Amino acid sequence: MTSTRHVSVMSDPVQANARSTRPSTREMLSHIGWESEEYLRTSREKVNIAQTVQDLVCDVFFLTV
Repeated sequence: MTSTRHVSVMSDPVQANARSTRPSTREMLSHIGWESEEYLRTSREKVNIAQTVQDLVCDVFFLTV
């Protein structure tokens, strides 16, 4: 009878390290939430810049006409 060699995850340092660096679901959701807030903040900032430029152009246009 031949014995089958059983290899545990902990005996392979590459697999053990890969599992320990894999983020948990909670960490991934937290990161997605943070990224979403960051995208929303930058989008609002772009809208504010565009509104300011439009107001400046309108002020200059109506003052010169």
